[in-house]
Amino acid sequence: MQVFNKYQEILKDCLLNDVNEKVGIDVQLLQSAKLAAIGEIVAGVAHELNNPLTLIIGNAQLMLREKEEDSDKSELLKDIVNSGLRCKRIISDLLNFSRQDHYKSELIDINEEVNQVLRIIKYQINQDKIKIFKNLAPNLPKINAHGHQLQQVLINFLLNARDALEGIKHEKKIEISTLLRVVENKERKIAVTVRDNGVGIAPEEMPHIFDPFYTSKKEKKGTGLGLWISQKIAKSHGGKIEVVSLQGEGSAFSLIMPVEA
Repeated sequence: MQVFNKYQEILKDCLLNDVNEKVGIDVQLLQSAKLAAIGEIVAGVAHELNNPLTLIIGNAQLMLREKEEDSDKSELLKDIVNSGLRCKRIISDLLNFSRQDHYKSELIDINEEVNQVLRIIKYQINQDKIKIFKNLAPNLPKINAHGHQLQQVLINFLLNARDALEGIKHEKKIEISTLLRVVENKERKIAVTVRDNGVGIAPEEMPHIFDPFYTSKKEKKGTGLGLWISQKIAKSHGGKIEVVSLQGEGSAFSLIMPVEA
C-alpha cells in the first residue's frame, strides 16, 4: 500500500509538472502572437501617420522661411515643426519596439533604452498628472542584451507604477534611474530602477507578485502576466528583478543586469 501511495504521489507530481510546463508554453505562444499582431497594427498605423506628418512638417518649414525670426507666428510654426518631428520619433520607436528582428542580442546603451521607453509612454503617464523624474548615470558600460525585451520590462515597471498612483491624493511621482553597481567580487552590474510614491504592495501579496496570472489590480486592469514575463526576460539575460515596497509609501522595481568583462 505504501509503495502504491508513493507511485501515486510521483504520478501526481509528473502530471502537475506537465501541466505547469504546458501553461508556460501556451502563455509564451500567446504573448508572441500578441506581439506579432501589435507589430502589424503599428506598421500600418505608422505608414498612415507618416505621410500627413511629413506634409505638415514640410509646409510648416516652408511657411517658417517666409516669416521673420522673432514674430509670434514664427514661434507657432516652430512649435508645429518640433511637435511633428517628435511624433515621427515616437512612431519610429514604436516600430523598433514591435519589430521581431529587434530581438537580436547586441551591445546596447541602457540609458538610450530608457529614453526610448519614455518617448513611447511618457505622454500617456503625464495625462494622469504624474511627474516623471529621470536620473540616469552617465558613461555607463554597454551590456549585451535584447533591447526590445528590456524595453518590455521597463514599460511594465512604468505602467505598474502609474496604476499604483491611481486615486492618490498627494503629488504623484515616478522616478526612473540607472546606476553601476560593483559587488564584493568586483563583478559589475547595471541597475535600472522605477520608483513610485503610490499605494505600495501589501506584505501578503509580495510572495505572489511574480506568479503567472496573479494580479492585485482591479478587474480588467491587468492580466497578471507582466511581472512573470519580465522576470523570465531578466533571468534569460543572466539578471534578476529586485523589489522593495512599503504599503502606503510606494514601491521600487529594479532590473539588475550583468556587465560582461
